[in-house]
Parts: sequence; C-alpha cells; structure tokens
Amino acid sequence: MLDVGLQRLQELAAVHGVRGAQAWLTTALDAIDPDALSGVRVLLARCARKVGDAPLPVADLEAEGWTARDAARASVILRVFERAGLEAAVTAYGQWLRRGEQGEQESLLRMLPLLPEPERLVPHAVEACRTNSEVVFRAIACGNPFPAAHFPDDNFNQLVLKAVFMGVPVGEIDGLSGRVTAELLRMADDFAAERTAAGRPVPTDIGLLHQLLESR
Repeated sequence: MLDVGLQRLQELAAVHGVRGAQAWLTTALDAIDPDALSGVRVLLARCARKVGDAPLPVADLEAEGWTARDAARASVILRVFERAGLEAAVTAYGQWLRRGEQGEQESLLRMLPLLPEPERLVPHAVEACRTNSEVVFRAIACGNPFPAAHFPDDNFNQLVLKAVFMGVPVGEIDGLSGRVTAELLRMADDFAAERTAAGRPVPTDIGLLHQLLESR
C-alpha cells in the first residue's frame, strides 16, 4: 500500500520532472493560501506543463501508473490539507475532482490512499466510479488500494461489476481477493445471464471471481 508523505512526493516530482520543476513546485507549494483555495485549481492544471508526465519507477511508490505530475499534484493537495484544515480540504477536493479535466481526475484518484481521514473521501471516490471515461475509472479501480480498504460492500461490488462491463481486467483491482463475496458472485452471475439471454459473450472475468471465492 502507498505510504509516502509530502516531502517525498515533492522530491519525486523534482527528480523525474522537467527542468525547472523543483523551483516551480517549491514556489507553488509556498504560495498556497488556505483562504484562497480557488487558486489551487490553477496549480493542478499547470502541473502537467511545469512538471511533466514522466513515469515514476514502481519501486519509488510501490505503485504502478504514477507520473511526475501525479506526484506534484499529490504534494499540492497534501499541502492544502495541512494549511486549510480537514473540512475545507475535503470540500475543495470534491469540487476539483468533479470539475477537473481527465488528467487531473486521474491524479486526484491515484492519490486517495495518501490523504488523511479516508472515510471522509469515500463519497467522492464512489461518485468518481460513475465516470464514462475508462482512463479515469482505471485510476480508481486498478492498482489503487483505496476501494478495497474503504468502500462499503455495495459500492465495491458495483466497482467490480463496472470493471467487468467495461472490459477492465478485474485482476488489476487491488485487494479483490479479500473482498469477493457470495453477493458479488450473485450479481455477476445475473449479469452473465443477461448477456447470454441477449446472445452476447460472457466476460471470462466472471469465472475468475468464482475462482477467487473458492480459493479462500
């Protein structure tokens, strides 16, 4: 599971970012004003250009798919939580997640395991699962320990079924083996029956769900 703080994220963004990334990010973090959080949205957008999207080595975070801009955006949000307080930060996070462009949404979802008071962020994460963008959905569903650690059963089951429906491999859902239940299998089998009745192929991942439960 991800376990890294603001300083390490800032270092990773600087090391793997474009020239000038370190100076820009240091200035940006110092300028965050808890009484003017509207300016943070601008910082999140600028991370793509000012820091770049070079991939981070998996060993640096023990997580796949992270880029330098993800690390920069995570450091920005952690600084917001430090300076603005929990209530304001959680509210602002939800607004940025809903209104951000695709790349910003990806970063905001990937960083969820690093943010404080995760139970306060669950509603925002659940809402994000309704996206029609496979790229954004993968950011919350694949390789992200947050859903398995914090989603209620109903919401986790819906995430898994959406992955099956979208063709996103359920084997990439972090912590899936520990969250497979008889109810999830019933829902998956109902989905399979609907596909069969409509003359459509049944995703092979439904069989994997059965195997995971039987192996426990």
